[in-house]
Formats: sequence, structure tokens, C-alpha cells
Amino acid sequence: MRSWFTATIYRLAVDSPPLGECVRIFLSRKQQAAEKGKLSAETYMTLKQRLNNLRKTFAAKHPGITIGAVTSRQLIQFFEGLDVAERTLENYLADIGNFFNDASNPKDEHRFINKNPMDGVQVHYRKFNGLRLAKATQTQRNTPMILQLEAVKHVLRVAHAQRKRGMLGFAVCGLFAGMRPSEVFDLVAQPDYWERFIKLEEGIIRIDGFGKKRDQRTILLSDCALAWLRFLEAEKLPLCFHYNPNSNNVRYAHFRALAFLPEGDGERLIKLRRAVKGGHKPTEDENRFAKRCRKTLQTFQDVLRHTYGTHYYYACGFDKHKTIEQTGHSSEVFVEHYRGLLNSPKDAEVYFELYPAKA
Repeated sequence: MRSWFTATIYRLAVDSPPLGECVRIFLSRKQQAAEKGKLSAETYMTLKQRLNNLRKTFAAKHPGITIGAVTSRQLIQFFEGLDVAERTLENYLADIGNFFNDASNPKDEHRFINKNPMDGVQVHYRKFNGLRLAKATQTQRNTPMILQLEAVKHVLRVAHAQRKRGMLGFAVCGLFAGMRPSEVFDLVAQPDYWERFIKLEEGIIRIDGFGKKRDQRTILLSDCALAWLRFLEAEKLPLCFHYNPNSNNVRYAHFRALAFLPEGDGERLIKLRRAVKGGHKPTEDENRFAKRCRKTLQTFQDVLRHTYGTHYYYACGFDKHKTIEQTGHSSEVFVEHYRGLLNSPKDAEVYFELYPAKA
């Protein structure tokens, strides 16, 4: 296997201050907000009580712990030790979640950590345990959709046909770099992103606070990913379609319809959308068809990234930790998202041989 699978992942902000000091700074800022009338005194006092409870508990069980060393498992143990009603537990989750969100926000001067350990806590409670009312049957989770090899080739063909509209770049970032859609959207919004964040000579993409998770990580690129990115750069093709979070992204919607719906349904849905936009009133049959298509497409949420993660997991020898580093997941989210099986383990090798000329 190529060296990029076994290379060391770059880590940023490896040093972090004590947890107690971070709590003090956070509460100091909230106190100032309360004094200025931007936060109610009651809200501040409740927040102070909960965070001090966290600080004291961790000081007793994990003396001298830094905020960067706090794990999801330790936080889950803290929440499980609270003798409170379910509603209060939910409020604890929200308040302590806000604290760690601030601590991991790259736009905040008090940012101390790259990854938020509360991500794993939320997965544990919301998806695994349903808060304290968990039953054994509730721990079963649906395996997210991934694309098998032939479906990957189909998606690349559809994206290539719409390459001038930014679909190929978007697909490449998901399928061969494992980027979240929001990370791609935010990346292309940065000036000079080809020079500053996509380092083809070094074989990396730097994620520096992009996307909904505000991750900071370095993605090591395979030879396949490098070939696709060089092709896009040489052909002066856009890395992503124009994304408007407050409007319909028609080009992306058409790409999804053609890439993920059964043959013929994608074209029919696009034609129906255009007709409705032109004033056509859909029939009951057309409404049922559109609803069925929407339900199908919902199962393909983040499918490009999940497909990459699964193939990478196989290709790197089922190394969970390397896959987590490469995709920017927590351990808990990894367990949920990458249990899917490939039709054949050898497909992972073929996947990373899908160069532009062979796709």
C-alpha cells in the first residue's frame, strides 16, 4: 500500500491549557455579557453552577487535566453521574456543549482545541441512548448509505458531464478527500484557496476551521486524488458549484437526481421541477413520484464522504485511528458511520485507481 496511508497525520494546536482555566475564561466572558444586559443574570448563574460542577468533578477525578485531553467517554461518565431529571440533563448537555463549542471555534481568540469531545456525547445520547430512557433495542443503528464501485463510476461520469458547473470538483473532494459538503463550500469561499489550502506539491489539503464542525486537520491525498485535482486545476474547472444556503441550488439538485436516482427517474424529476417552476400544477401521480424521489435522495446524505471513509478504512488495513484522523470524526461517530461493507475488499484498491482517464 502506498506511503500516504501510513504517513503521520499533521496535528495542530497540540498544547492546551487546564480545563479549569478554560472554564474560568468562559465564565468571565459570560459574566461580562450579563453585566451588559446581553445575558440574563439567572441564565449566567445557572451556567456558572453547571460549569463549576464540571470543573470540580474533573479536578477530583482527573487532576490537572487539560481541555485538550478531555474525552467523550469522560464527559459521558460525568453526565451519567448526575442525579437530575431528564430535562435538566438536556440543559446540562446544551450548556456544556456551548462551552466546548467556544473552546473549539477557530474564529474565537480563546480557542484551545481542534476537536469537540461533545460531538461523541451527542451521538451517545441522541442516537444511541435516547437520553436516560435507553433500551437495548434502541442501540441498533442504521448503517449509512455508501456507494459500491460501479455506482462510484456512475457518479463520476455524471459529475464529469457537469464538470464546467463545478460538479466534478465537488464529487472529487467528497469521493477522494472525504471532505464534508460544508467544508467544500467554505473552502472555495476563501481567497487563493488553490495556493493557501490545496497543497498539491505537498500532497495535502488543509482544513482550517471550515464547515459545520469547524475542523482543523490535514488531509493526506492519494495519488488518485492528486491526479483529479491536477486535472481540475489544469482544465481551469471550478472546484465547486455556486452554493447559496438561502436558495435552491438547482445545479446540485440536478446532479443528485441524475447520480443517485434509478435510471430514468432523475431525468423525469428534473423535467417535472422545470415544469412546476414554469407554472405547471403537478398531478397526484407526479406529487407521489416527487415525494418518492425525495425520500430516496435523503438516504444519500453525505454519501460521497461516507463512501470515501469506508474505502479508506479497507485500503489502510482496517485502521480505525488512521481513518478517524483522515476524516475528522470522533471515535463514536466512526462506529456509527463506517460499519458498511464493500461488495469485495479488493474494490478498495480499485477505488483508489480511478484516475481521470479510467473513471
